[in-house]
Amino acid sequence: DDFNFAYEAFQQNAMHYILKTEGDEKILQAIEEGIDKIVNRRHMLARIRDAEQRYTQMVPAYRRQLLTQLLLGENTTSNLLELSRDSFEYIYVVIARCDAHHGSISACHKLVAQSTVERTVAESLNDALLWSDSVLLDNNYVWFFSMRDNRECASSLFQLMRKARSHLESQLALPLFFVVADHSVEISQLHTKYL
Repeated sequence: DDFNFAYEAFQQNAMHYILKTEGDEKILQAIEEGIDKIVNRRHMLARIRDAEQRYTQMVPAYRRQLLTQLLLGENTTSNLLELSRDSFEYIYVVIARCDAHHGSISACHKLVAQSTVERTVAESLNDALLWSDSVLLDNNYVWFFSMRDNRECASSLFQLMRKARSHLESQLALPLFFVVADHSVEISQLHTKYL
């Protein structure tokens, strides 16, 4: 019944404090309550991890939707506040058009073209690249490359696009015509750069 001893126990995250004279029933009750707290805490942590995982999985899709809206000049000011400004600080835009010799391009070839460019850039820029994404608008591909810092990489992107274009033309006979932004663009001005 020494208060200092009880205080010290709670300082070390004790869940209960039981006097020896309180009997076995109190001890068993305290153990059951402790187990319940541990189980509830584990469930809560699992729910938090699940929510974080779902959020992480949703971010690319949400970002793609937001970038598409920005490209189209739609008002997304409130949405911009929901995403970290750090992830949108330095963005380079690459716009390309794929033309098939005979008719339209298959969905498979479109996906290959999108992933080939993203993979080529990601493998080359490595740590400098924060994230990349792409959308298809009006038969144009638009790739976004977000850089970790404001290094000038327009010429590097141009060379990498030439490499990707060469690969697509040789492997799929798919011509790729492209332009690369000459410098990074502020996210709110994305539609003016695209137009």
